[in-house]
Amino acid sequence: MRFRLGSEDSPGFRRAGYLKTGAREMEASVLVFAQVVLGTTFALSSVQKARAVPQFKDGLSAFGIPRPLRAAVAVTLIALEMIASCLMLLPWVPLRAGLFLCAALLIAFSIALIRAIETGAIVDCHCFGARETAISWFDVLRNMGLLALVLVAWVSLANATGTTQFALVPEVMSSVRTGDLAIAVVAAVAVVLALLWAHLPEIAALAMTEPRIGG
Repeated sequence: MRFRLGSEDSPGFRRAGYLKTGAREMEASVLVFAQVVLGTTFALSSVQKARAVPQFKDGLSAFGIPRPLRAAVAVTLIALEMIASCLMLLPWVPLRAGLFLCAALLIAFSIALIRAIETGAIVDCHCFGARETAISWFDVLRNMGLLALVLVAWVSLANATGTTQFALVPEVMSSVRTGDLAIAVVAAVAVVLALLWAHLPEIAALAMTEPRIGG
């Protein structure tokens, strides 16, 4: 005897459709959250560095960059961060390329931070502009959190869209126009969390004694 699943109008099929739709919406929300956090983080980082290029260039000495190369390295890093931010936030660019660039930058920054910390250097990394607290493992932790978010976004991308593209801005605008503000709320929360996470070392310094620059 052949077992029949029933028609597409049956309760079983409707429940399966709701579950599938809910899963896609969850994947889309996760992806929007990751894009906005990463895009905001790299936008903030690049803008703060660009506002103080001489200080950022001088700070590269603690990471073993030779003086003749510091200006070129500083400008290159700022440009790459701006590109990473655009790849995360703009609707007409390949998202996977942005995730790859974000991962590469975070890994490179983390390696440089770990090497500097292990030498005992008490310096500012100028990651998000000048600050009074010296580099610490909280800077590395911040990068590891962002790197984990890159991985989550990479996995969620195909599940949410079935392709390698996902247009963030149109998705948020569509959410606002249709009155379903879930995606827009996720994006707004992501911006706030990105700003807080960017300053994790300073927040941690409020709860413990951290080395101060020049202290």
